Amino acid sequence: MLKAVIAAINKISDFLGLVSGILICILACMMMYDVFVRFVLNDPVDWSLDIGQLLQAAFAFLSASYVLKIGGHVNMEAVVSYVSPEWGRRLTITSTAITALASGWMAFLSWSLFTKSLAISEQLYGIAIPMAPWKFLVPFGFAVMCLQALAMALSLWLHPEEFMQDGMEGH
Repeated sequence: MLKAVIAAINKISDFLGLVSGILICILACMMMYDVFVRFVLNDPVDWSLDIGQLLQAAFAFLSASYVLKIGGHVNMEAVVSYVSPEWGRRLTITSTAITALASGWMAFLSWSLFTKSLAISEQLYGIAIPMAPWKFLVPFGFAVMCLQALAMALSLWLHPEEFMQDGMEGH
């Protein structure tokens, strides 16, 4: 049962990583279009900066759990490499649990940003796009990152042999 939950969290993180990659591609295409119409056609668009900022925020928060899963966040690899594999596993579990707590706390704190934005029907200044769905991505991204960190810590706790086989990476 727990293994299935951990696998589901990993799949959610993988999916959000894919969505983030697609958003980056959309942003790149949008910026190329903006440069083309601005400098070649001399007809700049007024929406590209606003949409670009929203897409950047979206892929930053949606990709956080995936980046954690693949080991892309800053970690204490230098410390772990100088201790025994068992102590390395313990340190990794501890740091991952701290990441889960911090992410959960950030999800809790950022929820009020979303609810306030929703309550006042906040919109962008340049173009009339509601901000609440975009602000929802902040607590959502932190919550999924919290779940991913918990899944990683539980996996390391329950299956220490995987930590030893992975060359002390832990995932």
